[in-house]
Amino acid sequence: MTKEKKLITDVILALSEGRDQPFIDAMHDEIQWVWMGSGDLAKTFRGKNAIVNELWKSVKTDIMQPFTILPKLIISEDEYVVVESVGNNTATNGKEYHNRYCWVIKVIDNKIMELREYMDTELVRKTF
Repeated sequence: MTKEKKLITDVILALSEGRDQPFIDAMHDEIQWVWMGSGDLAKTFRGKNAIVNELWKSVKTDIMQPFTILPKLIISEDEYVVVESVGNNTATNGKEYHNRYCWVIKVIDNKIMELREYMDTELVRKTF
């Protein structure tokens, strides 16, 4: 197993147990997290501070804790690791939230530099 795949596997397994600190610790200060798409939900979060204070703050307040994802597939090549997973969550409004994700993650120097997220944006609209 490559060091990139090991890092991401460890992070994803922690998320599957409801522990998000290893994921946050693995982020580079200059990480970019991109919600892929062309609609109004397409967005880029630039920098660890933006991710923690905007995106992850929303995860913490809009989803009952702990937030968890269950990995279905983790593959890697060179500095890229692809994770297919499904959420196992409930929104704070009481609606079940089991989004399906595909994260394409770029790891440089054992830190997450980029995360491109593909998800069901219609489910996001219906839930939140």
